[in-house]
Amino acid sequence: MIGLDTNILARFFTQDDAAQSEQANRVIELCSADHPGYISIIVLAELFWLFEKTYKYSRGQQVALLGNMLEVEDLKVESSDEVRLAAKAFSSNKSVQLADCLIGIRNAKSGCTTTKTFDKAAGKLAEFELVR
Repeated sequence: MIGLDTNILARFFTQDDAAQSEQANRVIELCSADHPGYISIIVLAELFWLFEKTYKYSRGQQVALLGNMLEVEDLKVESSDEVRLAAKAFSSNKSVQLADCLIGIRNAKSGCTTTKTFDKAAGKLAEFELVR
C-alpha cells in the first residue's frame, strides 16, 4: 500500500498542471487492488476543501467524486464506513463542508455525545451542538 498526499490526488483528478499531472498519473497507475493507494481522513478533508474553495467543484461533483473514490478497488480510504456516513450527511446538507461531516461522525464513533461548535452550518448536523 502507498500513501497518497493531497497534492497527488488533486493533480490526478484536476489534470491542471501538465508535468505534475503526468507524474501523479504514474503514481496512481502503481495502485492496484493488491497494493492500493491509501487516502487518509486528513488528505480527504484537505482534498475536498480544495475542490470547493480552489477548483469551485459543485456539491454534485464532489459527492460523485467521493462516491467513486469509495468504490475503486485500487484506492483504500481510511475509515471508509465512517466516510460513507459523512458522505451521506454531506450530500443532504447543502451548507456544510465534508470536513464538518467527518468530524461529527468520527467524534460520535469515538464516544462523544456531541461536538460543540460555533459553526452555524455544522450546528445543524445531528452530531453537533451550536454554542451561542
